[in-house]
Amino acid sequence: MAAPLVQKAIDSDPEEDVAIATEAMAEGDLVHAMAHLAWALTAEPQRREWLDLFDEIIDAALDPLALAPMDQEPSFATVAARACIAARLGRTSEAIALLLRVYPVRPDIPYLEWAADWLSRPDRTEALDIGIVNGSLGHLLGAFPGIVVAGPDQRACLERLLPFALRLRDAHLAETVRTGILTDSNPAVLQRESTFYFLIGALLRKAGRLDDGLAVASQALDDLPCYGSALEGTPEHTPCCLSSASSW
Repeated sequence: MAAPLVQKAIDSDPEEDVAIATEAMAEGDLVHAMAHLAWALTAEPQRREWLDLFDEIIDAALDPLALAPMDQEPSFATVAARACIAARLGRTSEAIALLLRVYPVRPDIPYLEWAADWLSRPDRTEALDIGIVNGSLGHLLGAFPGIVVAGPDQRACLERLLPFALRLRDAHLAETVRTGILTDSNPAVLQRESTFYFLIGALLRKAGRLDDGLAVASQALDDLPCYGSALEGTPEHTPCCLSSASSW
């Protein structure tokens, strides 16, 4: 099961958090430094000097991922920091999957701007592992119950997510064309691809964008011979990746 993401117990000033992080780094306490910087970044995720400090802490660590441990109840800020570290290490799929887990907890923090930057990074050489991303997309579906989201607040929250979901779809589509993966006859590969398009289409449907969801499905039907099985993604027929959607 996914560990629940917790909020910060006591509010603090982000500038104070950065000061503590800077002092902790000077003392060699990198985990403490990262913990405070992660909270500061919840206030301004794109603040350049804070991101530069983030990079300095990573560069000083022998095991960068250990700076943001996924313990029993990680904070959303820790998970976001771990995502940023994973992206820095070239593990883009893992990084995006982690931020997608954070989104339902704090949709007000524009962490997905990081993920959009990672997708468009010119030096990104690794292809997306869509199986990793599928698990978090399935988790997102569960965060917005109902075939179409009814509540205005939840609908607005989902709408803010969709530009990134479509950007993710476009980036992955470009990769599949470049790598020729859609010509792969491996059923497991094709099922992962089918499930990805099913999940993107389902998010659009939940937001009430039925025509856009249908367009995604139509494209998948043209490109993927096994997409019909993914179309059976109802409570009675769930794509295979959703069975593991609750795991990190």
